[in-house]
Amino acid sequence: MFLITAAAWVELSKDVLGRLPEEACGILLGRGDTAVEVWPCRNVYAGDRARNYELAPQDQFDCARHARSTGLELVAYYHSHPNGSTRFSETDRVLALPGSRHVIIPVKNGELRHPHVYRVLAAAEESAGRKREIGGDCGRVDYSFRWR
Repeated sequence: MFLITAAAWVELSKDVLGRLPEEACGILLGRGDTAVEVWPCRNVYAGDRARNYELAPQDQFDCARHARSTGLELVAYYHSHPNGSTRFSETDRVLALPGSRHVIIPVKNGELRHPHVYRVLAAAEESAGRKREIGGDCGRVDYSFRWR
């Protein structure tokens, strides 16, 4: 089960709601299956940021440096869907790194909805004859979410 601590959820919520109507995006840090810290990243997508996102490269680099100095790990990427969708889109699928975990936070009428967690199969799992699966509507769910 994937966990986001209460303190991290408060920060994540502030980030998502504070960036409406655009998609918020960033990195969750922690250990194993638990996120304890939120690292918001600028959305530098060149087009419609209400429907797409791109994490700023410098923000990702700064996050990696911070994680190394604190002993934390990148446990998931996150982004919001201001249209309320929980679906891992085709664009999300294409851009996702094999083995990565993604938390999608849907927002409907300015209110956060229950987030969904997806994991992209690692390359070794794909080469074993399994198609590239994600979770939820796109395949099987590997992690469930709960507040702690």
